[in-house]
Amino acid sequence: MPYNIAIVDGGIAGLYSALLLQREGHKVHIFEASNRVGGRIFMHYFTGEKNQFFDAGAMIIPGTNLHCIVSSLTSYINSSPSLPSDMQLSFLRYPETWWRVRMLVNGYRQDWWNPGILTPSMVNWPVPDTWESESADDRLIQAMGSYIADLYKNFDDTFNVLLTLDAQYGSFRKFVGSTRGKDRAWPDAFIDFVETVCFETNAFELSCAEIILRRMEYNLSTSWKIVNGGADRLTEAMATLVGWDSITLGARVNKGSFDKVILAIPPAALEMIYDRPRWSPDKETALRAMHFEPAYKMGLRFKTRWWDRVDAPRVKVGESITDLPVRLIHYPPILDEQNLKDEPGTLVIAAAGADTRLWLPLSPTARRSLALRCLAQLYSDKADIDVYAELIDTFDVVWSERCATGTAAFLPGQFARYLQPAKRAEGNIFFAGEHLSRRHGWMTGALESALDTVRDLLGSPDLAPLSRDDNKTKTDTQSATAIAAAVPTAEVNFNDIPPVGLPFEFYPKDPMFPGGVGVPLHKGWGAHRGARVLKDLGTHDGFANGIEVAYLVGPNA
Repeated sequence: MPYNIAIVDGGIAGLYSALLLQREGHKVHIFEASNRVGGRIFMHYFTGEKNQFFDAGAMIIPGTNLHCIVSSLTSYINSSPSLPSDMQLSFLRYPETWWRVRMLVNGYRQDWWNPGILTPSMVNWPVPDTWESESADDRLIQAMGSYIADLYKNFDDTFNVLLTLDAQYGSFRKFVGSTRGKDRAWPDAFIDFVETVCFETNAFELSCAEIILRRMEYNLSTSWKIVNGGADRLTEAMATLVGWDSITLGARVNKGSFDKVILAIPPAALEMIYDRPRWSPDKETALRAMHFEPAYKMGLRFKTRWWDRVDAPRVKVGESITDLPVRLIHYPPILDEQNLKDEPGTLVIAAAGADTRLWLPLSPTARRSLALRCLAQLYSDKADIDVYAELIDTFDVVWSERCATGTAAFLPGQFARYLQPAKRAEGNIFFAGEHLSRRHGWMTGALESALDTVRDLLGSPDLAPLSRDDNKTKTDTQSATAIAAAVPTAEVNFNDIPPVGLPFEFYPKDPMFPGGVGVPLHKGWGAHRGARVLKDLGTHDGFANGIEVAYLVGPNA
């Protein structure tokens, strides 16, 4: 007998749960409180012109088989007969491991292929004498390399070993600060140096398991990729296959008749449901205590891709790492970069954890000004680059404020104490999300959590993930939407809350593409998208009031 299942939240975990359940013949309906699907997979369009966007949320997919669930999902999507041809997914190689990294640390500028090559002596970082020439990479590999190799061979067993490290040492700082076999204890000054060039501030106060799992992706992945055209093309395609008639945007569930419910929302959002059931103390404690780091991203759009002119065409900057307020800068690749270097382009600054504290209290205008000052300092050795003159506009997202979330980043002991109670089903209520996985910060974590949840819900521990094989015998008339429609619809009542609208009231005029302002999201996909929010974003009149007014993006300061 098919189930009738409500899924609360239209992020990637909710969408993947829906596709799995539809494949198995069940009826689903997704309730999403915002005006879009995707959750923290979110692409902002500056205009509708090509390449004038940036990924404001999750964007990078590591190329190891530990992330094969993402590859299998994309093959499932691209082989689906009901997917419109213009929604096929393709990928670009991301310059994480093969392009140059520009660094500015302790006032010293360095251009290298990998920030881990840096040693304290290269940036005059004071450490004990015998540590001056130790590179961050060498010491990290010596400290965690064997665990990472074992994770690749047997993830489950090695994860349990990492839990013993958590129990013995607690934080990663204490782990590397202790003598372990032949690996001598790191002095505090060297720990600070490695944390600065390879992680966010205070990252080493997190659990051993959290840091080793995070670093694993950088050690094992020989290729990285991003979705061509932006990561939310992935979730838009998933929503199209679920069927927009099975998704309600701008809605909050009030009451209804369902056999089962999947709550794919973060703990803070779950806690704010005042009339939900009260569960056992260990689950309630887990919901309150699971540690999330705030996350912040700003996209800056410039008149030209000036960073592609910094060096020879074959030596392009892919990332920048600094100890300035702007800790991390991404220079996303695009197709035909060399011929587009004189066209408008975007770069992305990102902050996580303690590094977000400088940004959150500031107005959008002040945040943009701070970002420009840091960029100007980073490229002060390039006399022909004027980032102020190049700027067109900016857009930023504070995830902890936008949707009661950030990136799950467990403190010492939290994997052992809180993961299982937080995942545990309560009657006919099930839970999913990136925070309920062992792969925090990656799409893979959310997908694996959804797969585990659906297996639990259906009592099918061997249920296969989505793959190309699911579509081998499927025809257009046998799409997931048609299968779901065969199940009688349950009566559902929900508050009729209108879409929340576009995030900010004021948008910039755009002199680079006259007539290009006011373009709706996903221009050209109108025939496939469900509910939309269309709004006139402005006109293409010229700027009048200078950079701090004319280029303002965000709420008025």
